[in-house]
Amino acid sequence: MDTVKTKSNDRLHHWRHLYRDRHLMILFLPCLIYLVVFKITPVLWNVTAFQNYKISKGIAGSEFIYFKHFINFFNNPDFLVILKNTLALGLLSVLTYPIAIVFALLLNELRSQWFKKSVQTISYLPFFISIVVVSGMAWSFLSPDGGLINRMIGWIGISPQYFMAQSEWFSSIYIFTLNWQHLGYNSIIFVAAITGISQDLFDAAEIDGCNRFKKIIHVTLPGISATIAVMMIITVGNLIMIGFERALLLQTPATYEVSDVIGTYVYRVGIQQLNYGFASAVGLFESVISLLLLVGANYFSKRVSKVSIW
Repeated sequence: MDTVKTKSNDRLHHWRHLYRDRHLMILFLPCLIYLVVFKITPVLWNVTAFQNYKISKGIAGSEFIYFKHFINFFNNPDFLVILKNTLALGLLSVLTYPIAIVFALLLNELRSQWFKKSVQTISYLPFFISIVVVSGMAWSFLSPDGGLINRMIGWIGISPQYFMAQSEWFSSIYIFTLNWQHLGYNSIIFVAAITGISQDLFDAAEIDGCNRFKKIIHVTLPGISATIAVMMIITVGNLIMIGFERALLLQTPATYEVSDVIGTYVYRVGIQQLNYGFASAVGLFESVISLLLLVGANYFSKRVSKVSIW
């Protein structure tokens, strides 16, 4: 009898807390709706990867063909090219974090707080610019017809180049626009980690005769090593999921051999050709590979540095 009363009191206490925090629950409601609609529901639709999905029939009425879409994708002549391009751009994208670490270290060494905050703010602003706008700026600057870059190289006697149509330039343009847009944003977490290092450690290093470079090596980098490890685990997990927006906006038919990645392939097959089941299968393959990379990176980091996400 006492147990029943205790459970009843616990429930009543629980509902009282919910009523007390009802305003917070209302604020949280849009986030919950977003998670359900855009994160949880799409997972259930992965079943279409194993179906010959037709919109008119829906999931319940579409025919199950099991692994046929996966087999067709692996046997596709473009499979190895697409996978190679995705991994190549993904590995190059990983360089954004080492560059962000160096940028954060340089910011930390600035003595003028006004100048430091100004540089950090200016570097952070491009993150708020749409990928579409950034890609449009790249097309404008690199245009052979009056583009800024072609004007500059024209001053030294070099004829205009159509950079966007040359496959050897695509990776450089992709990584430059990515770094320019995300450098300031990626560096914020490292700047915050550096700020969290005790000043006593820097004072002790200075007493021991360390110059500014040695402080970075022996105090700053060890102090943010855990943050670096966690960010690299997340980065490796996203290695193959580089998205399709930037690649799609910067590519031309002449650069497909180096710019066609899994994301653009899914967009072309799923949206343009209306082959939703096949596109779901390719997207599911991408997600599974990313999960394996994330688990592997986490295991490796845990064994080597004792730092992991779980």
